[in-house]
Amino acid sequence: MTKRLNITLVVIVISLISFLNITYAETNKAPKKPRASFPKHIALSPPFNHWNSCDLVLLLYPGYNCETGNINEKEVGSIEEATIWKEGGKEHLLMLFEKSVIGAEKLSLAKAGKQVDIAMYDISGKELTLTAFSKDVISYRRYGSSYFDLAPYRLSSTEEGVGVRVSPGIGGTDTIEELYLFRVKGSVFQEVFARDMVDTEYYSGYEDLSSKLRRNSTLQIIPKASGMNDLKIVTRYYRFDDGGQEEKEIVKTTSEIWRWDENSQKYQLSR
Repeated sequence: MTKRLNITLVVIVISLISFLNITYAETNKAPKKPRASFPKHIALSPPFNHWNSCDLVLLLYPGYNCETGNINEKEVGSIEEATIWKEGGKEHLLMLFEKSVIGAEKLSLAKAGKQVDIAMYDISGKELTLTAFSKDVISYRRYGSSYFDLAPYRLSSTEEGVGVRVSPGIGGTDTIEELYLFRVKGSVFQEVFARDMVDTEYYSGYEDLSSKLRRNSTLQIIPKASGMNDLKIVTRYYRFDDGGQEEKEIVKTTSEIWRWDENSQKYQLSR
């Protein structure tokens, strides 16, 4: 009887230890990352915090389904970013809205592109108003992304531009970055400048790091007494080390001047 009792106690102890070990292992697992919500619900900053992200989209797409993200029977979309833009002593609300065809995740990368709308909102009395917008101003692949760059891009003495930085999602990386500048003209956004600002140059194939340079550009405003200001692009070229990382060594620096072209209503590279 005593022997049987001892065996039973041993079994219970072993079972208890096993249970505690399993519990300990489970509690020490890395927590699962929460899935990104779709469509995005963004908390708006004052003075626009009386409304929500759904209110913004419904002014742009009245048939929008705020629960599923469906724009219509063919397209689905979500806010990418909403932020305050201080211009001319006034606060505006800017929004980037990203959309794609329904079922794009099942398509090839070449067919699964995204389109981006840009919109601006103001408060009139106690009402939220859609002041200006343009649809399909930017496009990129499935893994692309965009965000506002609200540096003071002074286009003239009386006008400031809106910047948007874009990662086109080529190869699923963020090694390329583009800059788009828009002016608000009436009730629309007019693209006035577009250029790659971060990129990599390959001289002898993708695998030869010795011939690979990182290209990083910055934009400077050159004020003019009248009319549209000039833009100066300064580009610095960095060499990669054997591990494929950027070095601090600047191999060369170049500069470009972009001038306003009245006919095209865009900035053009001056030759």
